[in-house]
Amino acid sequence: MKKILIKLIALCLVICSTLTLFVGCGAGAVDNREVIELGVYPQTRVSEAESQQLTDAVGDPTLLGTAGWRDYGYIVRKEKRVNQVDVIEIGLEGAMYYRDVTTASGDRYRGVYIKWNRTYNWYEGKSTSVDSWQDNCGYYREIESVTDKGIYWFKYEPIKWTVVAEDAETGLATLVSQVILDSQPFQDGYFDFESKGIKVEELKQAVEGTVGANYLTNNYKNSDVRSWLNGTGYGTFYRTAFSNSAQKEERSFIVNTEIENNLSDRFFLLSYDEALEYYGNKDLRKKATTDYAQSQGAYTYIEDPYEDNYGGLGVWWLRSPDENSSKLAQMVRLDGETASSTVSYTQYGVVPAMRVKISDVREYLTDKNN
Repeated sequence: MKKILIKLIALCLVICSTLTLFVGCGAGAVDNREVIELGVYPQTRVSEAESQQLTDAVGDPTLLGTAGWRDYGYIVRKEKRVNQVDVIEIGLEGAMYYRDVTTASGDRYRGVYIKWNRTYNWYEGKSTSVDSWQDNCGYYREIESVTDKGIYWFKYEPIKWTVVAEDAETGLATLVSQVILDSQPFQDGYFDFESKGIKVEELKQAVEGTVGANYLTNNYKNSDVRSWLNGTGYGTFYRTAFSNSAQKEERSFIVNTEIENNLSDRFFLLSYDEALEYYGNKDLRKKATTDYAQSQGAYTYIEDPYEDNYGGLGVWWLRSPDENSSKLAQMVRLDGETASSTVSYTQYGVVPAMRVKISDVREYLTDKNN
């Protein structure tokens, strides 16, 4: 079913410009602007041999349990049989885990254990390959399999940022990640519905627009993705990218700056206007997904040889709301054009942006490289 859906998506690119998910339409343009490396993030998947060595070093979670591994807390929709009847369970625990390791040589790695696949729409799909984009890129846990255990390892690597704007008066520069680093929903649409007496069906109806948008919102100020970018808890972007002692000085360059009226952050998503301003050529807005982002469920175009110049591209969120629906937020398609999509979709990527004291950064990097 999912493969048929992908074919239809490709066809609709040609005939319809209003869909929210598209196949790209041309190779990306060359961006010759300055690139700066600050912070680190898990990005490239290691070899199977190295992965096995790392798993052996910390212990196989499929055999020894998940002690020492951290739960991502992703919402999953699982199906089980109870008295010969299919029952759907929605939960926040036990779907995917991660573990960070630093080797004796100082290299850092993140292990990802997929116990249940992350659904691209938690409210309607089951945690299977049919309703997840993870398996398209080779990340899937077959529960009954002995050999495919769903354990993958990724190396921490410097984050490469493009300098898209400089302000001579303030000395600040706007930096945007070159690639899609992760995959997160704009808004989970989960507001502790059990304690509030909210039924799952009502959440689904909110997504479908048949009831009020009390449970889904495209207000970036209150969004889950904003909290994930700037939070200091485990698993957040800020903690993952800049909490290590090696990044202590780099953190000092990042400015908590106003991105909108009465809204200031260290890290943020670009707005619709900023995306067009900083990337005037739509081909510059095309961005590839990292291996790690793919393991988190980022939609990545890998289908059809005749479209091979779009291989590896993903879609990514903007912070601007859709003007006509409170359940939609704006995003960048594979072809570099913008559109809107449902805020609870997990397959859209995150491209962080930040503002830094650029002269201090350049001086620091010069000293570091020398």
